[in-house]
Amino acid sequence: MHLLPNGGELTTAQQQIIAPLMLKLAGCMRAHGITNFPDPTVNAGGVTVDPRSLDTSSPQFHAAQKACRKYQTEAGKYMPPG
Repeated sequence: MHLLPNGGELTTAQQQIIAPLMLKLAGCMRAHGITNFPDPTVNAGGVTVDPRSLDTSSPQFHAAQKACRKYQTEAGKYMPPG
């Protein structure tokens, strides 16, 4: 079994890269009609977005998600595997 770097947690450097990308994702989602998309929380444990106020099954959400995917993809490059 391989051990995850930093115990699978985000380093401070990773958090500093990922946080602005996730804020751009939130802004993009809002600009594409998901006005209640919350700001994400980025910490050593990862990225958290509270989905309770979102209808993630709506066509509008899926269209916004597709339009904003570049930010999530870019942030994913800095996330630990697993």
